[in-house]
Amino acid sequence: MLLLVGLVLVGGVAVAFAWRAGVLTDARTLPRDRAAGSALLLVALGIGYIQVLVANPSDNAYLWLWLYGVVLMASALPFALAAGLPWPQLRGRLAQLSVGLLWAVGVPGVALLLAGAPLYLTSSRAVPHGLLDPRVAISHILGGLALGATVWLVGYHWPHRPRSEAAATAHPTGS
Repeated sequence: MLLLVGLVLVGGVAVAFAWRAGVLTDARTLPRDRAAGSALLLVALGIGYIQVLVANPSDNAYLWLWLYGVVLMASALPFALAAGLPWPQLRGRLAQLSVGLLWAVGVPGVALLLAGAPLYLTSSRAVPHGLLDPRVAISHILGGLALGATVWLVGYHWPHRPRSEAAATAHPTGS
């Protein structure tokens, strides 16, 4: 229960940061090609989590990786809808929802996956050395780094407009 509360709090702080940074507002104008690219990237990353990073599906140590693979693929749906819908206003709202959802699940996921590697190694001290599987820690670290890069690219870089561009769009000079 405490882990769930922590993840929700971290997700809420992440969304508040994204809102404060202007990313959620900027996401309204996310171009269709970037929304489609975001959906494809999230699906590919989710499949990569499940097929590559989960080395042993029957080992509970890989449960978070598998779960985040499914969450990433589900997070791709609003991006895909934002890319395909013909109504610009609804596309903008879906893009905002998509970016907010990515921040809400992505940032806690990065923290959870990067913390998972040392937690696994620490909790496995009693296991004889030959039985310790280093792939678990490596998969968690790789998964956390890949998710962090994806949150930055899809959740910040692609939707974010420089303040000068946003100001010029909001207040055209007429020249």
